[in-house]
Amino acid sequence: MRRLVHLIAAVALVAPLADAGTADDRGSPVAIAFTDVATSAGVAKAGDPGAVAWFDVDNDGDEDLFVAALGTDRLYRNDGAGVFTKLRSTGLEKSATASFGAAVGDYDNDGLLDLFVANLDAGNKLYRNDGNGRFRDVTKSAKVGGGSTTASYSAAWADYDRDGFLDLYVANGTQQQASRNFLYRNQGDGTFREVAESTGVDGGAASSLGCAWADYDNDGWPDLYVANFGQPNRLFRNNGDGTFRDRAQAAGVDDTGNGAGAAWGDYDNDGWLDLYLFNTNSGASADRLWRNRRDGTFSDVTSSMGLSESGDGEAVVWADLDNDGWLDLFIVNRSDFTPQKNRLYRNVAGSVFADITSLAGVAGTGSGQPAATADFDGDGYLDLYVGNLPGKREELFWNRGDSAESLVVRLVSANGSRGAIGARVTVLAGGILMTRESSSACGRSSQNQIAPHFGLGSMTRADSVEVRWPSGAMTVVPDVPSGVVEIVEPGA
Repeated sequence: MRRLVHLIAAVALVAPLADAGTADDRGSPVAIAFTDVATSAGVAKAGDPGAVAWFDVDNDGDEDLFVAALGTDRLYRNDGAGVFTKLRSTGLEKSATASFGAAVGDYDNDGLLDLFVANLDAGNKLYRNDGNGRFRDVTKSAKVGGGSTTASYSAAWADYDRDGFLDLYVANGTQQQASRNFLYRNQGDGTFREVAESTGVDGGAASSLGCAWADYDNDGWPDLYVANFGQPNRLFRNNGDGTFRDRAQAAGVDDTGNGAGAAWGDYDNDGWLDLYLFNTNSGASADRLWRNRRDGTFSDVTSSMGLSESGDGEAVVWADLDNDGWLDLFIVNRSDFTPQKNRLYRNVAGSVFADITSLAGVAGTGSGQPAATADFDGDGYLDLYVGNLPGKREELFWNRGDSAESLVVRLVSANGSRGAIGARVTVLAGGILMTRESSSACGRSSQNQIAPHFGLGSMTRADSVEVRWPSGAMTVVPDVPSGVVEIVEPGA
């Protein structure tokens, strides 16, 4: 364990970072290689997961693991040495209900991360973190259950109105039945009010399987992408006045395939978030990588970037897996009939993606469902968890890494919110300007570690770290060492 936390509680506010371009002068990248350690780590239960969430349940600095299942949900505590213990009597256990979504966020600003679970054919659940591995079901009092027979596949938190409290979007509908989606506005007193129709993000009756928040136009307000099955997808641009406008067609991202989920990531390090959409159902429609053109529109660069994925997509993860400063792409596939292996594409300096699945050892069983990434052992490299169809055990791919450095930025907002979801972090290191957002939920239904991770290559320090907080305030910290840094917004 080489990780060292540096706490920065008050720093000077200075001008935003200049555009440093995309040149890479930090030396050759290292290979990406994984070993499945699910059995030795204690998380190899025969598969029935619908979603997975990595988050630090007890604020001890280690990423714990929550598995939302088709049966009993499970919470594993990380001992910090690569071994997990299944916790009992946490308050997260439930009767047999199909859970397909998990989203983490500190909705009450008490410094503890809370958990929302999206269910199929049963009411959704909001669990308040009471500390010490204990959670309390506050769904009824918070008014976010959505009824007794919801069909919810995905959910994500964001402070869409920038009032200092996290709001919650829930994507509803199945491949066979359309439904309307929910936007719950946090009223700051532990309760929520459903405002999807009045804000313009209802989307009408649709089969919405995935949703993802991100500020795609760099105006400081979180926008929302919704992936629909068999219907046009939606890109809801935040107007900054509490309302949204669908810009999917104008932006060129209104794909009408079998949308299952999407994820935002700045793969070319130009400071603008790009979008990966994955579709499902045996190649009925191909996946899409859209490059942000910085003018409100996107270009389809799927083919030119070396991507040709058209399997039964279940999950997608953006992550810098070799710590070279460029986001790689991990895609989980499944099929109930013909197994389809997962895919790992290495980002070659933003110019093309190379399929290194077999070399990296992450092809899996071909029956994947949810996936998410976190540095569970604190060695500076991101690892991958993959859940599989019932009858197949889970996989925990430990990143063997090498000698490259990384920087993890943990955030606390001025209002006390742990994770500062929606904050944008920009790291300048060795001529590369890397941009990440602290986000809730990924791909379709799962949660990566909230703290943004940046590969530094051979560098042991970043030139500077810039944080644009959800409130709009800016913080810049110069000369930050590799490892883990916690930055607290001034005024906390």
